Amino acid sequence: MANPTCCMAESALNFSLNESSYDYDKYKVYLESYIAVYGKVKENYKEVLFCCMNGKLQWYNYLISKKNFDNIYGMTKDLIMYYDNIEKFYNIYKSIS
Repeated sequence: MANPTCCMAESALNFSLNESSYDYDKYKVYLESYIAVYGKVKENYKEVLFCCMNGKLQWYNYLISKKNFDNIYGMTKDLIMYYDNIEKFYNIYKSIS
């Protein structure tokens, strides 16, 4: 079963993703819109962000198991970029919640 808060956070990430970076303003607008309609999330948002990381790692593991080398390189870059931004995403959430 999916975690709705994790799905929301993933949607915010996808909405704000450019080719090789995140648009923090878009991320903030997405979260502000969500909070305006549904209210603050009940879960610890930093844990939600790490939950998203776990989903990405499971997908990465799948790519490795299938020896899908064409996509492993891109996924490695995506994982690093996401991990490097977790604190920024958390701080954005804290600033508006």
